[in-house]
Amino acid sequence: MASPLQIRPYELADWPAVWALLEPVFLAGETFPHDPAISESEAQVAWVEQNQAVMVAVDGAGAVVGTSYIRPRPTSQTQA
Repeated sequence: MASPLQIRPYELADWPAVWALLEPVFLAGETFPHDPAISESEAQVAWVEQNQAVMVAVDGAGAVVGTSYIRPRPTSQTQA
């Protein structure tokens, strides 16, 4: 029986595996608002550095098989 999937916080060492998952999705240009020609370094800033929390899904062998992020809630710039 395979080990269950684990969800854990992203670690810097996960980036190559995360990029391998994200690059073809970004290139397809069908699901994320990022430029399909986004560079790896731009993608890392957008996915990791501009978010409040980044998680990865890891299979029983320790391979990253998914990723997600949580963005901070936008603050209102209007004043009453």
